[in-house]
Amino acid sequence: MVLGLKYGHFDASDNEQKSRAYSIAVEYTKRFKEANGSIVCRDLLGYDLSKPDEMACIKEKGLFGDVCPKAIKSAVEVLEGVLADYE
Repeated sequence: MVLGLKYGHFDASDNEQKSRAYSIAVEYTKRFKEANGSIVCRDLLGYDLSKPDEMACIKEKGLFGDVCPKAIKSAVEVLEGVLADYE
């Protein structure tokens, strides 16, 4: 959302700005994936949130309190790096 607010395009005919915003988002995604192995919650947690038995394992193992805060911290760090590089 931050990247969209900062670099998103407002004029549908401005293809240059649209392309730049897309490139920055792709770079963010690439860096997050490099740092964390994936951008998919199922992969980050090791369990599928949509399956009740796996959701129970996630809760039982406290993964929301362990894995998710680390992923959020990483997301912010990656964001800071991308913002610094594209200033």
